[in-house]
Amino acid sequence: MLPGAKPNAELVTWVHGDATSLVGLEAAADLVVMTGNVAQVFVSDEDWYATLRAIRTCLRPGGWFVFETRRSEVRDWETWDLAPSPVAMPDGRTAVVSCTVTAVALPLVTFEGSTAIGEEIMRSTSTLRFRERNELERDLSRHGFNVLDVCDAPDRPGKEMVFLTQVRDGDDDRRS
Repeated sequence: MLPGAKPNAELVTWVHGDATSLVGLEAAADLVVMTGNVAQVFVSDEDWYATLRAIRTCLRPGGWFVFETRRSEVRDWETWDLAPSPVAMPDGRTAVVSCTVTAVALPLVTFEGSTAIGEEIMRSTSTLRFRERNELERDLSRHGFNVLDVCDAPDRPGKEMVFLTQVRDGDDDRRS
């Protein structure tokens, strides 16, 4: 056991990556956690379904899939615009960050961000998809999951839905 490691830590395998990183782990995992509202980056149905299939394939019978996603009715993107603002970095330098929502065509929201550190400017454009609860529940069911609970994120009550799902008993069709 590594110094500072928790008892039985060797029994946990962390997989960091996208759904393609799960290939080859058929029925090997007890839990898949998708954090940081990542469910929203799958803009197309094809990408979302491929992700659900990959997750379902790697979970053992009775395995858990837990994720959170923002509630569209909160319209949180209306607070995302950020004028260029200085941010102190741990090394003493200052970064200047900004964000601008450029398009709202629900269920899609697109925004641009930039971070400037000295003369270097890094820009990004992102589009997120805001799926409604009934759409998510339908997709999860079609891919072999039972939705056991949908609750608030404890640190953002009312803003996000946290889905607690479990592989449906007796559902061996992992290609759905």
